[in-house]
Amino acid sequence: MVSGAVAANGFGELLQADGAEADLYVSASLHRELGVIVAAVPDQLGGVTLRVVSDELWPQVEHLDAKRDRKGRHLAPRAAVALDLMESGNPRHWVAAERLIDST
Repeated sequence: MVSGAVAANGFGELLQADGAEADLYVSASLHRELGVIVAAVPDQLGGVTLRVVSDELWPQVEHLDAKRDRKGRHLAPRAAVALDLMESGNPRHWVAAERLIDST
């Protein structure tokens, strides 16, 4: 599931999404599979943020909002997107996060 500014755009917020960064939610089993096929090195300053959800909780999380954007990407739930935006240092992201919470 996509989160961050990209997902916020899918919920109607007008944020510039940096193509060099990605906020994603994945199941624990997918995370394990990715480790086998992709050589990745954890980097706190890297452009990809993976948030791993346990396999037991994944089916419930996956269907919380069940919204897709125009490109067919599955969006993380509004509340999760808002929390992820709050981690940003960008005040525009904070305002968008507040609007996402207010619209739930």
